[in-house]
Amino acid sequence: MKKPIIEALKEYFESCPLLGDLATVNVDFLDKDAGSYSIEESPTTPVVRRFIDGSKECQYLFVFASRSFYATEANKQNISNLHLFERLTDWIEENNRQDKLPELGDDRETESLVVTTSGYLFGASDNRRHARYQIQCKLTYKEK
Repeated sequence: MKKPIIEALKEYFESCPLLGDLATVNVDFLDKDAGSYSIEESPTTPVVRRFIDGSKECQYLFVFASRSFYATEANKQNISNLHLFERLTDWIEENNRQDKLPELGDDRETESLVVTTSGYLFGASDNRRHARYQIQCKLTYKEK
């Protein structure tokens, strides 16, 4: 049975040691408090290529976001926020090299998961105590 791709990604990111043992990765919801994470699908054309045997190469674009503490005067906090995304990118790349990829269930095979943007500040709260940081990613898979 096919597993929802967003569910497979949620499980994959919840296994990331960088997020902490108690981290919860939400889907389409980022809590207002620091320490929360979310995966959000991005619009794209899902089918990249169709093959004569009926199989197809597909893509799934998404954003991985975090809510973090934010400081307008103390750069150390903001550097730390961005550094998490550098390390997350390294973790994803290492998993690709080791073929540790999201499990999509029957009739789908993950080919790669790549980060398509570096981590960046998406926006700060009105009181400037919290900010949303994110990266954009692309999952490529074959479907029978």
